[in-house]
Amino acid sequence: MRCLALLFCALLLGITAAAHADSLADLRRPSSTIPGCVNDWWPLGTGSGMTKPTCEGKAALAEWNEHVAAVNAARDTLANASSWPKKAAPLAVVDALRACAAEADAMTRLYHPTPAAPHDLAVVLMWMRPWFESAKLPIPDTIGDGFRTLAAALAKPGLRRRERNSLYNQAAVFATHESELAAELGSDVERQTDNAVRAAHFAALQAAVAAENGHPQRGAGAAIAAAAGPDHPAIARRQTAQLAQSLAAHPNQGRYQARTRRALATIPDALIGITAMALILVVVGFRRLVDRLGIRGAVGFSLLLLITLPASWLPLALLHAVTGWPDGWLVWLLWPGLFVALLALGPRLLPGRLRGGWAVLFGPAPQTTHGSILAGRARPPFAGISNPRRRPTPLRLATCRAAAAVFIMTATY
Repeated sequence: MRCLALLFCALLLGITAAAHADSLADLRRPSSTIPGCVNDWWPLGTGSGMTKPTCEGKAALAEWNEHVAAVNAARDTLANASSWPKKAAPLAVVDALRACAAEADAMTRLYHPTPAAPHDLAVVLMWMRPWFESAKLPIPDTIGDGFRTLAAALAKPGLRRRERNSLYNQAAVFATHESELAAELGSDVERQTDNAVRAAHFAALQAAVAAENGHPQRGAGAAIAAAAGPDHPAIARRQTAQLAQSLAAHPNQGRYQARTRRALATIPDALIGITAMALILVVVGFRRLVDRLGIRGAVGFSLLLLITLPASWLPLALLHAVTGWPDGWLVWLLWPGLFVALLALGPRLLPGRLRGGWAVLFGPAPQTTHGSILAGRARPPFAGISNPRRRPTPLRLATCRAAAAVFIMTATY
C-alpha cells in the first residue's frame, strides 16, 4: 500500500511537471489579427458556441460603416442636384457618381452572399439594368460600373438640359437605393466574416492536432483557404501564417515524449471534472440513500463513490497517456467495469486498521437484545438453499448493493 501511495505521488509530480510542457495549444488561446483585440475561442478552443462577434468581424463592420458614410455623402449631393438642377455643378455631380462607384466596388468585395438574398447586390444590379437598356447606355456588369456609366454620360460635352436633369434624377434614385442597401447589409457582412474566421481557425486546429499526432498535413494552407471560402483570402493567409509560426516554434510535437507530456497535462483538469460529477450525483441522490441505507450507510457509500469514480478513471488515463491504450470505445467499456469492481470491493482493499476504522464509522450499527435470551435453535444463513453454488458470496452481495445504490442515484438524477 505504501508503494502504491509513493507511485501515486510520483505520478502527480509528473503531471504537475508536464503541465508546463510545450504544445500547439497556443492556437487555442485568445488571439486575433486585429491589434488591441483578441478572440476568445471558449474552453475547447475551437470557437464553437461563440456568440460574440470576432475581432475581424468587428473590423469588417467598421470598414463597411465607413463606406456607408461615404455613400450617404454622395447621395446627398446627387439628391440636391436632382432637386435643384439649375444650382448643381456638373463636375461635383460627376465626382459624387465616381465616389458611389468606388464605394460600391469596395462593398462588393466585403459582402459575399451565398445564395443571393432578396435584397442582394446582384438583385439591385438586375433592377438597374433595364433603365440603362432603355436609355441606350452600356449595360453595367456591377453597380460600380453603372455609376461610372452615368458619370461618363454627364461628362459628355453638348448635353441638353433635359437629358442632364434626367441623369440627375436617375443618379439620385440609384444612390438612394445603394445607401438603403448598405444600411441593411452591415450585420450580414459581420456575420459572414465571423463564420470565415471561425472556419479557418477550426481548420488550423485540425492541422495542429495532426502535427501533434505525428502526421503533419502538407496541404494545411489549402485546407484553411477552403474552410474560409474563396471570398476571404486575407483571413486564410493570416490563419495559415499563424499556424506556420506555431509549427516552427514547436518542431517536435509528434514525438512520443511530447505526446506523453501533453496527455499527462490534461489529466488534472479531467480529474477535477469527474470528481465534480461524482459530487453532483451524491448531492442529488443522498436522500434516497438515507432512506435505503440509513445515515451511516449513506455517508459511507457517498464517500466511497467520491473516491472510486475518479480512482477508477485515473489508472486508465495514465495508461493511455503512457502507452496510447486503451483508446476510443474500449475506455468506455473498461471504466464502468473497474468502477463497479472498486465500488463493490470498497473497504476490502484498505489495510487492516483502515478497514476496521471504516467499519466502525460507516458499518451497520450492532444489534442488541436488551438483556433478553434468544430462544430456539439458531439456523445458519441460507440454510434453506439446497444448492451451495447458489448461495450469494459476500462479493456478490456487495456488487448487488453497489449496483442498486448507483441505480437509485442515477434514477434520482
